Amino acid sequence: QEFLDALRAGDTVAASRLLDAHPVLLRERTAGGASWLATAIYHGQAGIARLFLERGVVPDLFEAAMLGDVGRVRQCI
Repeated sequence: QEFLDALRAGDTVAASRLLDAHPVLLRERTAGGASWLATAIYHGQAGIARLFLERGVVPDLFEAAMLGDVGRVRQCI
């Protein structure tokens, strides 16, 4: 819940601190099944989405489409 609160608030400092303390968040999904990367994008939190990418998360097809990453979309298809 703490990470979701930071994400919704756009608090990149808190989100970064939580990702550093709990790197499992990079692979986990929300209770609804969405990735945290997709959730950040959905909530318009580009800075938090960037934290995931900087930590090596590779967007799947849908996340790449949400990011507008045409090159990655092409790789996926």
